[in-house]
Amino acid sequence: MHLLDTITGIEQRTLAGHTDYIHGVIFNPAGDQLLSYGYAGQLKLWNTADGRLLSETRIGRVGNYAQFAPDGRRIVIANGDGTARIVQLP
Repeated sequence: MHLLDTITGIEQRTLAGHTDYIHGVIFNPAGDQLLSYGYAGQLKLWNTADGRLLSETRIGRVGNYAQFAPDGRRIVIANGDGTARIVQLP
């Protein structure tokens, strides 16, 4: 996965770690973290400043949509099987 500057299009860093298709990415409200979630239900939380992987969680379901809570400490995931889940982040 590549993090680009949206104005210049220049790659800022590469975030490596997913072994399956990535279904979505979302920035936290502060913009300093990025959540990616893949087809196999793998959630990864990244530091946008240095590309470091902060945490990973496996929910075991296909995630179709995710949204951070306003405080940035929880996310809600809508799954491909018609369920939703709230995940507390470290």
